[in-house]
Parts: sequence; C-alpha cells; structure tokens
Amino acid sequence: MFNLLSPQNYLFNPHAIALYIVGLFILAEGIFAYFKNKKLLTLSFFFICLSVAIWLLATAMGYMSKDVKVATLWFKLDNFGVMFISVSILFFTKTVLGIKGYKSVFIGYLIAFILGIIALQTNWLVTGVKEYFWGFFPTWGLLSIPVLILFFGYMATSFFILFYQYWKGDLTLLKKNQIKYIIIAYLIGYIGSVDFLPTFDIEIYPFGYVAILLYLSIIAFTIIRYRLMDVYIVLRKTVVYGVLTGFMVGIVALVTFAGQQYFAKIFAGHQWVLSLISIFIITTTFRPLQIVLQKFVERFLFHQRYEYRDALKAADKELGKVKSLHSLLVMTAKVISDTLAPDHTALFIKNRKKNEFEIKISKGKRKIKSEEIKSNNGLIHWLIRHKEPVVYEELKYRLESEDWTHRKDEKKRMEQAIDEMERLNANVCIPSFYKNKLAGGVILGNRTSGNMYTQEDLDLLQSLANHTAAVVDDLQVQKEKDDLTVDVIAALVKTTEAKDSYTKGHSERVTQYAEEIARKLKNSAPFRTVYELEEKVHYASLIHDVGKVGIPDSILCKPSKLTDEEWRIMREHPSKGAEIISQIRDLDKDIIAGVLHHHERWDGRGYPKGLAGQDIPKIARILAVADAYDAMTTSRSYRKALTIEEAKEELRKNSGIQFDPQVVEAFLKNESS
Repeated sequence: MFNLLSPQNYLFNPHAIALYIVGLFILAEGIFAYFKNKKLLTLSFFFICLSVAIWLLATAMGYMSKDVKVATLWFKLDNFGVMFISVSILFFTKTVLGIKGYKSVFIGYLIAFILGIIALQTNWLVTGVKEYFWGFFPTWGLLSIPVLILFFGYMATSFFILFYQYWKGDLTLLKKNQIKYIIIAYLIGYIGSVDFLPTFDIEIYPFGYVAILLYLSIIAFTIIRYRLMDVYIVLRKTVVYGVLTGFMVGIVALVTFAGQQYFAKIFAGHQWVLSLISIFIITTTFRPLQIVLQKFVERFLFHQRYEYRDALKAADKELGKVKSLHSLLVMTAKVISDTLAPDHTALFIKNRKKNEFEIKISKGKRKIKSEEIKSNNGLIHWLIRHKEPVVYEELKYRLESEDWTHRKDEKKRMEQAIDEMERLNANVCIPSFYKNKLAGGVILGNRTSGNMYTQEDLDLLQSLANHTAAVVDDLQVQKEKDDLTVDVIAALVKTTEAKDSYTKGHSERVTQYAEEIARKLKNSAPFRTVYELEEKVHYASLIHDVGKVGIPDSILCKPSKLTDEEWRIMREHPSKGAEIISQIRDLDKDIIAGVLHHHERWDGRGYPKGLAGQDIPKIARILAVADAYDAMTTSRSYRKALTIEEAKEELRKNSGIQFDPQVVEAFLKNESS
C-alpha cells in the first residue's frame, strides 16, 4: 500500500496552490460563520463549506500527485465531498427561507453517503485519471449517472424553491433582498459545474473553484450581515473580480505551459521559478487592471444605476453655498427624493430653545402629520446610542430572530425605536451629527421601486446628513444673531410706541392676532407654501412699524387728524421699515416683504406700491388684518375704540375690498379675538 503522506509521491504544481488557498479559506469561512452565530442556518452553511473544502483540498492533492494510484485515491475522496454539496445547498435554502421539514435533506444525505462510500471502495465512479497540463484529473464511469442526478436534481429543487418564494411568498423586503443575493450566488456557483466536463474527456480548464469562492462569499454576506450591498454592486464586483481571477489563472497557466513547452531544459527541476515569474506579472499588473475594469464596468454596464451617486456627491459639495435654512432643507429633500425615489421624505432638526426635534420638511405620499419628535423618545435614544442609520425591517428582523433573554433593556429600547418609526412611516432614519451631537436627521419611506436601501445608499446619505448638520449649525448661529437684532429692533419699536399712550402695546397685540391667523392658515393654500409661516409672521408683526422711528414725534404724537403732507410722511414708514430691517444679514425676504406691504389693499388702493389681490405678499395680508383690527379696537385722540363686534363687522364689510377674504374668514373664526 503506497503512503499517501509521503512527500516522494508529490511534486510542486502551481495549479494546486490556488485550490489549497481557496479550500482553506472556504473552510475558515464556514467555521467563522457558524461560531459567530450558532444556529441551524449557519450550520447548513458550514456543511456546504466543509463539502466544498473536501472537494478542493483533495483535488489539489490529486494535481500534485506523481503516481496514478495516489491521484486516483485523492479524486475518489474529492468526489466524496462533491456528493454532499447540492444536498447541503438545499438544506441551506430551506433554512434561510424558514421552510419546515427536512425529510428530503436527510434522504439526500443518506443517498450521498451511500454513493460516496461506493465511490471510495470501487472504481465505479472514478475509473482512472488522465493527465492534462494542469495535472491529473479523474475520468468517470457509470456511477456518474446517479451522482449527476443527485447533484442537478437537488440544485434544481433549490432554484425552484427560491424563485417560487420570491415571486409568490409573503416576504419582507429584507428577506426578498436576501433571496436576490442567494439566487445570484447560486447562479455564479452553478458555473462551477464546468469541472464535471474534463471527467468526460472534454478538455477545459477546471476553474470551478473561482465560481464557488464567489458563491460562498456572497452567501456568507447574506447570513452574517443584516444590511446587504445592492445586487448590482454584487454583479459589478463579480464581473471585476471574475475577470481578475481569470487573468491570474490565465497567467499561471500560460507561464507554466510556455515553460514546459518551450523552456523545458532551462526550468527542468526549477518549477518554482515559473511560479515566481507568474507572481511578478500578477502583482505588477493586478491593481492597474482592477482600476481600469472598475471604471469600465461602472461607465458602460451600470452607468444608469450609479448616476444617483454622482448626484448625491454633487449636492454634498453645493450645501455650503446655501444661505437660507429653508433653501438648504428643500434642496436636501429634493435631491434625496429625485435620486432614491422614496414614497416620502422628511427632515428634522433640533430646536435649541425647546431642546426638541422639529420636522421641517415632509413631502411625498405618506407625509408625517406630527410636527415634532420628543428628545426622550425611543428612536432619538437609539440614534444617539448607535450613531448610524437605522432600518426598520432590520430592527424587526433582529427583534424576532435574536435571543433577548439577557438583554431585556436593549430589547425594550429596540421596541420603542420600532414603534416611533411606525408612527413616522419610516423605513430608514439617517441621523445627522455635528460635533458628536445629534443635530437632526432624514426620514425616508419605502422606495417606490420596491427595493431596499443598500449600504452604499446609506453611506452616501450619512455623509450628506452630517454635512447638512454642519451647514444647519452655521445657519442657526447666524439666525440667533439675527433674532437678537430683531429683538433690539422690537425694543426700539416699543420705545417709539410708548411715546403715544394710544399706540402703546400695539406691536405685541398685532403679533398675537397675526400669530393666531397664521396658525389657522398654515396648512391652507396658498399660505402653506410659505415655509415656517408662524415664525415669520411672529417676527414681521413685532417689527412691522419699525419705520416709524424715522417719523417725527410731532406727527406720531399729534392729537388731531394729520394733514395731507403729514399723511404723506406717515405713509413712508413701511418703506423706511423695510430699508432698516433689510440691513440684517440673511433676514428672510418674506419678513421684509411683510413689513413693506402691510398697508396694501386687496383692491390695489393701498401703499407703498399699490399691489392688489394675490400680488400682495401673504404675510402682509395677515398683518393688514391684524393691524387694522387692533387700530379699530383701541382709542385714538380723534375717536373712540370700536367694540369687538363693530370691528368684526368692519372687517366683513371690507373683505375683498381692503382685506384678503381668506384672512378675514380665518380671523373671525379666532375665538380669542
């Protein structure tokens, strides 16, 4: 009996090295996956890896064998491993889909074991070996018929189950995404079947180990990670690395073939020199070829898929140029909606004064009704704690599949985060951090395409969200400075009003009335188009009469009616006011327009521009009603105050003449008036 472990029975064969490396890597991959998460799913994956490792390692030994008998025994052993591959694949398929009942798997393993023992003990399967340029390779006999029936039968069953469940099964997006990966992986792995061809005297290089490596690596991703790459990314990487692997194998084969055919005398007994030449060629050309291939694949094969990535990156660069918080948020929401096509998009930022998060933008089919997110809710705590995008279906999957016996607090936090995401119709929430503090975030609904958000999507969105947070912080700091300036101006207005007992407190009362009107109209057309209507109305009404600081006291405090010339001067106060507040850096144009036009009339007979109807800025229309109502209900030196009912009647009479009818209607419904 020859000694299988005797070095004298073997010679160096560069073609065997790749099989050794891949075989050991796959075995390690299976062990790692199982010990990372011990369960039936990873056990079935380990069985696949073990079967493949036996096949590859035994085949490598057969390649290196000098003796035909030694090679034959190794190939019998390699086929023992092959017997179990397709059965283990069905085992994995059923496990990953949660299909109960493993009778067919047990029967398959029994048949595989019987065929394997027969193959080891007889020459019915491996009848002998044939020598090729890569080394010995087995030839098969009649037992190959049941072996192939077992292999292709179980593979076909796995494919059928996968396709059926994908199209007909009631599965989550996460599970469907996993199935996509598995189908792609199985198709790639199926290419490994070419290794059967040389056993029937069809001379083709057995590169099946490359396909198997890619296949098992993709499968490992599907069971180790919750969040998977896009299938298109898998295809891209498969194309790139498939070509690169083929290139490496080709170089080794070419150098070995050339050395044996044309330089046999030079390299006789020095086969290792050929390996060094191959390694040198591969190491010097691998990286440049990889770069060229990646650019080619992205540009010509997947260009439409990756246009959105360029759009997001371009938007990221443009953020710093935006000077308005509203413009920034609108731009961010639009870019995300246009590129990723979620059914709804929302952006929330932190209100520093309230220490709460406010939803500033909400657009799409499933708009968020809530206007704020409390700082103490489960989702906010989860984002602060984990500092990464959170995917609803991933949380649900983890909640249902993991053991929470000793992690009850974490389970409770996860349940709270899930509840909040359901309330917000959120499929994904991307936090935005600035100086390591949560500054806000992006909420996305389901993609209209039905696909999941990929890791690449989330990475790009996270970068965009963090950059947005930095710009938002700058704008908020500037806004705080502007608020301080507005407060100073408001104080100046109060000082001016205090000179006249009849107008004292006018701005505060106008602000109160105007805010109540804005609250009524903020969700109605056309007023809902004004971003942060209430806040802008608040500022505009506080300082709407700031222009009066430029009016002489003799006119402001005159106890009798004004002359025509005095009225001309008084009518200049809106323009003077707009001129004063326009000096405030980045003060919103809607506020300035509200101050400038709050004395315009609906019929066009107002001042300073004589605007009419819909041409009058919306904030100015609100201020006009609030201002007039306060003027009518407070006494003047030349007349007594009207009663509330009399003032309301005046508003009704002048609705559609002096005032916007919609604003008057909203005001008259206001209980506090």
